[in-house]
Amino acid sequence: MKPTENIEDTLRETSCTASAAMRRRLWQDIAERRHEAKAKAQSHGNPHIWRLLLHSRTARLTAAAVVSLAALAVGVETFRPRQSNQPHAFSAEIRADTALDLDPKAAIPLRQAQPEDFDVTWDGEDGGSLKTMAGSSVRILAPSWTDPEWDDVVSWAHRRLAQVRESTAASVPAHASRFAAILTSEGNLAVVQIGDYDENKARLQWQVENAILPGYGPVQVVTLACVEPNHPSAQACAIDFDTGRTIAIPAQALGLAPEGFLGWLEQNGIDALARTSDEADCLAGVGLFTQTWEAGLWARMPAPAVRDAVTRISYQSRDPILYREGQYQRVHPFRTREGGIGILQMRGVDLARQTVEFRYRMVLEDAPAGTVGEAQADAESLRLARSGEWMNRLGWSLLIYGSENEDRLPQSLEEMGKYADSEEQYQWLVANVEYVGAGMLFSSQSPSLVLAYDKTLLAQGKGTHVLFLDTHIDFVEPEGFGQYGLSGGVEAVRQKNAERDELDRSRERLERLGRSLRTYGNFNQNRLPPSLEEVRQHLGREERYQWLVENVEYLGAGLLFSQSPSLVVAYDRTFLATGEGTYVLFLDNHVEFIGPEKLAEHGLPAGPPGASATPEK
Repeated sequence: MKPTENIEDTLRETSCTASAAMRRRLWQDIAERRHEAKAKAQSHGNPHIWRLLLHSRTARLTAAAVVSLAALAVGVETFRPRQSNQPHAFSAEIRADTALDLDPKAAIPLRQAQPEDFDVTWDGEDGGSLKTMAGSSVRILAPSWTDPEWDDVVSWAHRRLAQVRESTAASVPAHASRFAAILTSEGNLAVVQIGDYDENKARLQWQVENAILPGYGPVQVVTLACVEPNHPSAQACAIDFDTGRTIAIPAQALGLAPEGFLGWLEQNGIDALARTSDEADCLAGVGLFTQTWEAGLWARMPAPAVRDAVTRISYQSRDPILYREGQYQRVHPFRTREGGIGILQMRGVDLARQTVEFRYRMVLEDAPAGTVGEAQADAESLRLARSGEWMNRLGWSLLIYGSENEDRLPQSLEEMGKYADSEEQYQWLVANVEYVGAGMLFSSQSPSLVLAYDKTLLAQGKGTHVLFLDTHIDFVEPEGFGQYGLSGGVEAVRQKNAERDELDRSRERLERLGRSLRTYGNFNQNRLPPSLEEVRQHLGREERYQWLVENVEYLGAGLLFSQSPSLVVAYDRTFLATGEGTYVLFLDNHVEFIGPEKLAEHGLPAGPPGASATPEK
């Protein structure tokens, strides 16, 4: 076992949702996702007011570019830091006879320089080590867990800043850890990744930012009355997140024309108001930039990660922030018109009183010391956060196991004890996780197969974390249980895995057939072969050809690639028995899963083999 770390200190941000949300790699573009919920305009009194709130013009911001610097062993490269608290990102090669200044200003040769001018050098000890300069004030510390991701290390460095300051280590051997957190000579926090290396040199990538990191302000719980345009109320129904002030909207404001009403809201600093929609009581943003993340991120996202993600949102969402009865409430990071940043979560509705309750907390650049990593969360949020974090760590541990066991997954979680970060983590996995990956191979099966899921969360009926064969984590909500067989127990999950594996294999082999047919056409005047026998040599392996013979109906004889791209070339006849459709290969080489009704439109049988079919011409 590796050293146990307190769970509240090690709740590191991971990628748990398809849409959602999380801290992104600094060397990749941010992929922003639209919200899943679709708002419907609600007409109360003056319908134009609500239409304006939900569909007013979207503001566009330009995301700042990441800076990359190649720092050479000879010469001086000078650049100007941005005037903001955002991290800077760089890359450089460092050699054993040079030193590197990690701060955003320069990299200067070691010769004729003072130790305080630099942060690190490269040393040949232990096969190659990142080392602080002798006599300098630089501090260095490496994470202790196995094969962490960049995102995890950045979050860890934020949480362990105090330990970095107290570290007495002088070097980090690359064979022991490819990452290090460093307090630089100018007091900044740098997170460094060691790339290719040997005893004489190494390629580094790092980000550096102010070591006084943002933190969270206190959690605020707010109740607002829903706005009724025809029935003004003296109760507060709107909020200014920047000041925390709640506001009642007077009758004269509700009676304004749409443009005037929106102007009144903005003039009074309103960021959101409570209202009733077709779907549920909700909050409607006013010039608010928001995203939707899974519920567990309330406790797992450190303030710097929220800040970095939200500053890159380039659109104002017009989707309402809904309260979802009987489900875990999603988390909504936001940015106000004035630039204030925070996260919000709905807590409840009172239908009789027509009120909504939510909680929020703001990200503060000058937060008191120690608040960066404080979860300030309830037991449910911490339970969700732990589940997401440790399921993610299980995925990485299984990858390591596979690399040591010919790509095969273990027969049970009992074999994973030595790969866990702590005994506590291992015992949690054994007690809470249903593992269905026995006998699977990473390399030869569908990446969308379910490996494991949190059975304790599943028993609550409100959603659970699911680990897939490609080691990504999704939080699956109740409407998605059937897709993976989660409602029917372990055997149902295995059955769905088998079906999904067959479907993915069918799609992949039809796609390969399409490429082989194209190769044949290139040598035969753009004509498709009279039978599959003619493309046998292009398929690579005999088993692929035999699978096609046993499972595929070929309709491409005599066709030319110059004909209509919507013509059907082949389809998997084995799936027709299910009555739910099958994969179809078209003349333009795309493969699509077609349902029964659309199969009939193409003249294909919608049922089992033997049903009548008239292929389209």
